[in-house]
Amino acid sequence: MDYLEMPKLDLHCHLDGSINLTLAQELLRERGEEVTLPELRERMQVPEHCTSLEEYLKTFALPLALLQTEDSLRRAAFQLAMDCAEERIVYLETRFAPMCCREKRLTAERAIRAVCEGLARAQAKLAAEGRYFRAGVIVCAMRHMTAEENSAAFRAAREQLGCGVVGVDLAGAEAAYPNAMFRDLFAEAVRLGLPITIHSGETGSRDNIREAVAMGARRIGHGTAMRGDHDLEQLLAKQRIGVEQCPTSNLQTRAIPGISACPVREYLRAGVPVTLNTDNRTVSGITLTHEWREVDRAFSLTGEERDALLRNAIETSFADDDVKEELTRICLNGAKWL
Repeated sequence: MDYLEMPKLDLHCHLDGSINLTLAQELLRERGEEVTLPELRERMQVPEHCTSLEEYLKTFALPLALLQTEDSLRRAAFQLAMDCAEERIVYLETRFAPMCCREKRLTAERAIRAVCEGLARAQAKLAAEGRYFRAGVIVCAMRHMTAEENSAAFRAAREQLGCGVVGVDLAGAEAAYPNAMFRDLFAEAVRLGLPITIHSGETGSRDNIREAVAMGARRIGHGTAMRGDHDLEQLLAKQRIGVEQCPTSNLQTRAIPGISACPVREYLRAGVPVTLNTDNRTVSGITLTHEWREVDRAFSLTGEERDALLRNAIETSFADDDVKEELTRICLNGAKWL
């Protein structure tokens, strides 16, 4: 199977964890810092022997420092979209936390708008080249931030819902800040009509997955802790709540001991709408093509399983119905990738 040429969707891709290395080099040069690409790779990619999610998250210090202006956010979003298009990703949902981009007093509204503009520019460029590509922004609240900060991010997201923004998320150190601490925040998100995905079960807590469902999540980020819990699997299957699996990232954070322990097949057989995603292209040193190949190498995916993973991604995406119809045509109905 040629996974590079296969049309794909990525629903869980962090902008700050996916900055193109050459762009990062340019941004540093503009700040007066000369760094080689190998040096950047060492600074921006997770260490080989990462031991936990907390250690993994430390790798984001430099990427976040680079995303403090509208220009850098716009360029990072544009380049991410172009990089995705080069490996036949036809739909992307990229997420970021605007409240982490305030070192130069950038407002959440302006930060979100800049990312939306970068994606729109890439979409227009690709369309001019005859290539189909669509993208949306998921605005992240951060577990370590105050209720006021996170609420402000969600209000800013609501202002641009349908104009680039497609949903909201909760990210950060899950073990230290469990989902139950954010019930009021997501009750507000429900009132605002914001589609919800929540990082849950990445560090072993099934309770966080159950809590996310109760808080209105339409998708679960990672969800590896659900392995073996058939009652919880049936709950998600019945409610058609998607699970955004990110195999290499989960391996690096020690959520799973190996790719063969990734619960993709288990969730497929349980009827859970599971999908394959990157999480952080640069931090993890991967592409979505790599993730598909690794999962196929571990499980020898059948054609039916490949179709199910693509169908799940289309179904659980936050895209409009007309976009979902076109994605179905391109990914599942034998249409040639445009």
